[in-house]
Amino acid sequence: MDETSVSFFTPESIRGSSQWLPKGSNPPLKFKCQESRKKQMVLSFFDNCGVIFQHYLPMRTSVTSAVFKDVMNMFLKKFKEKRPEMA
Repeated sequence: MDETSVSFFTPESIRGSSQWLPKGSNPPLKFKCQESRKKQMVLSFFDNCGVIFQHYLPMRTSVTSAVFKDVMNMFLKKFKEKRPEMA
């Protein structure tokens, strides 16, 4: 299992925002992007064959023992579906 915080901010690269303009024309206005403070916790379960189960926690949720127990029950159900030979 891996516990990861995912950010929602993906800035546009300089190369990705470049464009051809007619000679003598003004370039378009560029606005500064501010990084969003939004992050979301993702619990990922995987083995050597790949990802078995991912669970996205609601915003501002901590991984307590109760939350972990619920997620483990969901994982075990999905594990039995995806890897029946191992269950």
